[in-house]
Amino acid sequence: MISLPKTIDHMTYNRREKDMHDWQQPEEPFKYVIERFTKVGDYVLDPMAGSGTVLKVCKDLKRKCIGIDQDKECVEIMRGRIQK
Repeated sequence: MISLPKTIDHMTYNRREKDMHDWQQPEEPFKYVIERFTKVGDYVLDPMAGSGTVLKVCKDLKRKCIGIDQDKECVEIMRGRIQK
């Protein structure tokens, strides 16, 4: 469940998602933001893509996404995650 204040300047999420990587973030807050600020077919840039949460959400929402990360382990995790 996402908790949003009237003035949205941060989001909290009550479920821990760390099954792929210690830095993994939950999909729901990103889904909320991406749906509201982009349209189908838009590009999203994630310059610190980590385990690929933003890339996965973009794929699910039919957005194009560019993900960058310097950690080779993270790149392999995100590749596997978006190929599912």
